[in-house]
Amino acid sequence: MNVPLKIVLFTLAVTGFYTYVGAIVPQMEAHPPKSTEIGADMGPVELAATGKEIFFGKGTCALCHTIGGKGERCPDLEGIGRRAASRIEGVSAQEYLAQSMYQPNEYVVDGYQPTMPNISRAPIGLTDGEIIAVVAFLQNEGGEITVTPATRFEAAGEAGSQPVARTEGEGPLDALAIIKKYNCEACHDLAGAERRLGPPLHDIGARQTRAQILHSIVEPDAEIAAGEPPYTPGLMSATLMSTGFYDTLTLPELTALVEHLASLEGGE
Repeated sequence: MNVPLKIVLFTLAVTGFYTYVGAIVPQMEAHPPKSTEIGADMGPVELAATGKEIFFGKGTCALCHTIGGKGERCPDLEGIGRRAASRIEGVSAQEYLAQSMYQPNEYVVDGYQPTMPNISRAPIGLTDGEIIAVVAFLQNEGGEITVTPATRFEAAGEAGSQPVARTEGEGPLDALAIIKKYNCEACHDLAGAERRLGPPLHDIGARQTRAQILHSIVEPDAEIAAGEPPYTPGLMSATLMSTGFYDTLTLPELTALVEHLASLEGGE
């Protein structure tokens, strides 16, 4: 069957036109946002300023969060640096802010839905350093900046585990030396199941998560281990655990102690 000449000419004209357009229009390529370099020598002010750029840029945080607005989709973050430490009992401001980015559904503010993604993963994909900068920016909203470029949050991606901050260059500390320093074994058996003033801890890592172990140190009377006396709130309140033990620990000591206790699973 013969194709009419007009149809052939029309087809050639349309093909030629789109070929021409395709040649003159710049080709667009989509690239993921570049990571922001967090310098080791950044001070608190510069780190917070970098975090602000990430918050309103690559992090896309401002799509849902306001700072001084209504906070209809997600909570307004004005003054969050002051409020963060009181969100979860026994959890510091920097650890709460880190958890809200690595594990956003672990704690959801009343009145809001669990809609925030883990921004350390695609498609946003903030690096650990970028998250530290955002934490600094949010802490600066009414609070004190405690993170540095060397801060890292261990167990940050582990479901059910509260991110615990440590500072690179400090070590890990010797947990056994910490246990000896505070004479923990006077009240707790860390090698066996002997009941002393406090419950045995030889298998604590098999029974509790890092978050639960941390909470037990910070709030020792919140949950008293089941068993016969002396596991009673009245007696525990008279022990070192309930009279300022947590306040005497440095952050690296606390981190090392939690990690060591989490490793105790009842074996040799």
